[in-house]
Amino acid sequence: MRIISKKIIMPHTYINWISARTITGKYGEFYKLSINLEKLKEHQNEKGWVNLLMNKRKEVGQYGETHSFTLDEYKPKQENQQNWSKENWGWELPDDLGF
Repeated sequence: MRIISKKIIMPHTYINWISARTITGKYGEFYKLSINLEKLKEHQNEKGWVNLLMNKRKEVGQYGETHSFTLDEYKPKQENQQNWSKENWGWELPDDLGF
């Protein structure tokens, strides 16, 4: 674990079974993904989702990969979440804010 600018940076779980490369087509840039579905299933959360972060690589990989993936393992702490309703704060926004 590292601390940068008062933020705690947790170690990342890199995903080696997804590869991504940028390709340029007639209508701009696209990302071509190759995914091993069997390994993807191992990381499903309780709702069946796998949350990933895609990061641009510093250097292109051996097979042309331009991006890497890590598991997004962030889980908000329930006890620290606040209810931001007007009932809890005792005030309302005026109706004439212009948006």
